[in-house]
Amino acid sequence: MNIRSASTFLACCLVLAAWPASPAHAQSSYRCIVNGRQVLSDRPCSGGAGTKLSAFGPTQRDYVPGRQGGYTGSVVRAPDHLGYLSPECAQLNDALRTASTRGVGHAVQRDLQLEYQNKCGEDDRYARQQLANAQTAEREGQRKEREARASAKALTQREREQCHEMLRILHGKRQRMGSMTEGEQGDLQRFEANYNARCKG
Repeated sequence: MNIRSASTFLACCLVLAAWPASPAHAQSSYRCIVNGRQVLSDRPCSGGAGTKLSAFGPTQRDYVPGRQGGYTGSVVRAPDHLGYLSPECAQLNDALRTASTRGVGHAVQRDLQLEYQNKCGEDDRYARQQLANAQTAEREGQRKEREARASAKALTQREREQCHEMLRILHGKRQRMGSMTEGEQGDLQRFEANYNARCKG
């Protein structure tokens, strides 16, 4: 059986395994964009920012003795790299993660897992690498920002200390103005102008 036939067969098995007892309980799933992240919802996305997935049946089922799958499990949290997957693989990932909650049997879940590995294994690895690269870039950006703030703070502290020292020298020179030569008084005026421009500007 080729990949196309296997995908068609698995899709049919998924629909049949998850088909609800009453049409009133069938629900559609939507993959929406919320704050830049893809989330799975049973309601249409606001603003149309999302994709409608196929109706896979109820999002929750009561336990039925003897039914394959038993109690339905909780939905696995969407992986962080979901947004980097191709649309087809992201949809298959959603279907696989929510299979237990929708009452899909273990055999069909194993088939879904195998299909995901065959069709999306490389895409999944690439998506994880893209996420890792983005996280590394974010950490590097945060590190540089912290260093820039620390450097600016250190520079401000040095400039403050230099201004304090210049002011101390200026006070000492002013106290000796009466005994200064004309040249020394000119130096004092230039020093004071430099202090004003540097520390009071």
